[in-house]
Amino acid sequence: MTDLSKTSVVELSRAVLGIETATNVVSVAIGGSAGVLGGSWVGAGRGHAERLAPAISNLLDETGVELAEVGVIAVDVGPGLFTGIRVGVATAKSLGQGLGVQVIAVSSLELLAWMAIDAGWRGSVCSVVDARRGEVFVGSFDQSRECLSTTLLKPHELSRYFESLERPLLAVGNGVLRYRDELDSRTDLSIAGDALASPSATALVSIATEMVGSGIAPSEPNAISALYMRDADAKVNWVRRDETPVAG
Repeated sequence: MTDLSKTSVVELSRAVLGIETATNVVSVAIGGSAGVLGGSWVGAGRGHAERLAPAISNLLDETGVELAEVGVIAVDVGPGLFTGIRVGVATAKSLGQGLGVQVIAVSSLELLAWMAIDAGWRGSVCSVVDARRGEVFVGSFDQSRECLSTTLLKPHELSRYFESLERPLLAVGNGVLRYRDELDSRTDLSIAGDALASPSATALVSIATEMVGSGIAPSEPNAISALYMRDADAKVNWVRRDETPVAG
């Protein structure tokens, strides 16, 4: 275990603000070494930018925590919805720079796996996040929460991917729920329900606090970046348009 840095000791004694915007839900939470003080969730659709700042402000008001008391920011960097990820990461960076605090970046795949193991699952975990366009973001993790692999797959490729993973195996995330009809015939696979369908800012705060407490130092705000695992739809559509032969 790495020794805690002086900065990390200070941050651990102050509040941790969690920001989760990788899905259709904007989720924020705040807490620290004493536990999670509060959290809130609001449906965002495509309005992440309009809903995130008010959600943070309301959370601080409800918990009585001043923004100046935030010592570290934790953010889900994706993969997930492009717009949501951009809003969450940009907000975490801006707040980090403005408050002079560091940021912990956690992927949505890792966050889902941590949630499953912290809920009591004893075995391997495969996080499956709906990537739309008939694809899923996938990450596999062992019992120690170590990431073994990440990839982008078509739903029909999931069964073969699962075959390479250790048992017992639990699949979590909105992607596996959306395409579970293609997997229900597998008797060697457990599929989690709605409680483990989406990443949670509450879990993010707990995980970030644990990471800092175990000696994992946060990063400077400018050092974090979004994890997309695929080009944005706008870029893909532009490339396809650009590659379309001109008639004549």
